[in-house]
Amino acid sequence: MTSLPRPLLGLIAIYLVLSALTLGVWEQRQTYRVNGDEPWYLLIASGITRFGTLEQSLPHDTEVAERRMARAIPAYDAANPGFTHMVAGPNGRYSVHNLGLPVLIAPGFALAGVLGARLTLILVGVWVLVSVWRVAGLAAPSTVMRTWATAGTALALPLLGGAGQIYPDIVAGAICLHLLATLLCRAPATAASWTSGLLLAALPWLQIRYAAPTLVLAIALLWGLRAVSRQARWAAAGRLLLPGVVAAALLGAYHLWAFGQLAGPYSDGALRPGLTALLVLLGLHVDQNQGLLVQNPMLWLGVAGMGALIVRHPRVGIATLGVYLVTLVPNALHPNWYGGWSFSGRFGWTAALVLAVPAVIAFGRIATARPRWALGIALAALAWQGAAYVGYTFTLGADAWYNRAVGYLPTPGLAAYGLFGGKLWPWLPTVYGGADDTTWHWALWHRPNIACMVVLAGMLGVGFWRARAPDARFTRAVLTVAIAGVVLIVLAGTRGPRPVPLPTGHEQGQRWMPCTDEHTAQPVCVGRLRGTTGQPEDGMRIARAGRDAPGLLVFGALQWLERGSYRLKITYASPADEGVEAGLAEFTPIESGAPAARLALPGTAGATRTAAVAFHVRDAMRTYETVVSWRGTDDLVLRAIQVQPTP
Repeated sequence: MTSLPRPLLGLIAIYLVLSALTLGVWEQRQTYRVNGDEPWYLLIASGITRFGTLEQSLPHDTEVAERRMARAIPAYDAANPGFTHMVAGPNGRYSVHNLGLPVLIAPGFALAGVLGARLTLILVGVWVLVSVWRVAGLAAPSTVMRTWATAGTALALPLLGGAGQIYPDIVAGAICLHLLATLLCRAPATAASWTSGLLLAALPWLQIRYAAPTLVLAIALLWGLRAVSRQARWAAAGRLLLPGVVAAALLGAYHLWAFGQLAGPYSDGALRPGLTALLVLLGLHVDQNQGLLVQNPMLWLGVAGMGALIVRHPRVGIATLGVYLVTLVPNALHPNWYGGWSFSGRFGWTAALVLAVPAVIAFGRIATARPRWALGIALAALAWQGAAYVGYTFTLGADAWYNRAVGYLPTPGLAAYGLFGGKLWPWLPTVYGGADDTTWHWALWHRPNIACMVVLAGMLGVGFWRARAPDARFTRAVLTVAIAGVVLIVLAGTRGPRPVPLPTGHEQGQRWMPCTDEHTAQPVCVGRLRGTTGQPEDGMRIARAGRDAPGLLVFGALQWLERGSYRLKITYASPADEGVEAGLAEFTPIESGAPAARLALPGTAGATRTAAVAFHVRDAMRTYETVVSWRGTDDLVLRAIQVQPTP
């Protein structure tokens, strides 16, 4: 096996140290805990490692009882199985999530639980660095510039910070990046190896939507075999296709067993085309929180490099563009805009890693013609990444890097939406809205967004226009558009109108409760909140002794609180005597940690009563929830929850 060069080993060491530091800080502070879809992937891994099954009844019920991975996993509801990400099929309850990621993290999960799963995925990130280094070797004029190209492109978001998140996006991006690097760096017959075939076969097992990039990459690999002899062509095609045929047959068999249909748990209506989807696609590129070009500015070179790659290496360039589009566009069409409650930018992670290929190619051409400019670009990109790293690791708040779209913020508006604070956010493009599609349409006329669309078109255009030009002319054209684009964006931010306040979307299910003075006069409708026990009745949530098991009567009513003093009020009733505790209310960070407030709920002899407790929030920009637990001995009727700021 060829040993890795020292500069690459140094970059890998830096990546591992920074990733481990981030993970350690998050663990110590109990931030960015298991959230979103992560617990459901972990449940599959738990079923594999602890119980030897893919059926989810036993691992799910065990987790509800033990709370080892995530505190807020709800009990199974047969009337709404999708709430627990399961489908009741002909042979039991099976997760709607694919098996590839749980199988990958299963060994680490078995050894060290959630931490082991995260460390496994961080190790996968090393693969990304190796692939980027391979591509940079074709374009960079020296080892020094090769190192800067790899550092600026890969020691960045989404890899730093995102690699430890328990989602398949980074893994899929690493596979696509490896295969594209193989297309670019190896002869066609060599590229069509058993390794390539196995990786192609694995992609749809990560998520069925990755069947599309599998098809694009397979066609590109097979297309290159036209230049080899017939006998070698058939042998290479067999190496590529046989693993995929076997994997597809196994996936179909699993879907039939688990869900009773070849298509698995998927149905029509999963994608929603329209103007909002186009705006989300724009946002996945340039939005100040979600945009892959904002999270990693080096990828702007990828926009220009895409045209040059297509012109100079048509097979690889078309494959790169195809994989980029089929991984990004379906996410833009997904009505859970921007991926719900997960890391900002997650829906663009796979595409961002794919865009590293043309970005490194363009950087290499600039480094050949203007090495000082290339060094400046790399240093500026790394400085941006350093600021972002300090933010999401140390300073921005407990869960500030999660999706901040409307419905996830206490107060709508650009000042609350922007991650970067200060005076920077007005100049950055912004694309967000609420559950109603019309609340997104303002972003089409927001001047920084228009400026970024012009720059995007300009970078792509000069990439095609100067693709065959000498490196000096290509560099001059790209830098001209880049500098003009910065000026245009600054002018647009200076003169552009601020987004008008949008509906908060809290009324769409009352999962989120605003905490500002103008809103908190009205208590949360607890009948719409979720719980592991009890039932909603007439806008209340009621637990009956003898009917319901002890558990969490409600959780949720999520609130993003600033520093300050508050009062938690619980309106309830219980037939228990006043000296008997019927329940307990806690106001606690959603990612675990010590509760900010704890309020015992004694019996009321059947009368309705409001209990209150004052508390103080010391951590700014942290999300809390109200959890009401029920002992199970006497009925408990929960009528309202309120959190009000106090002077």
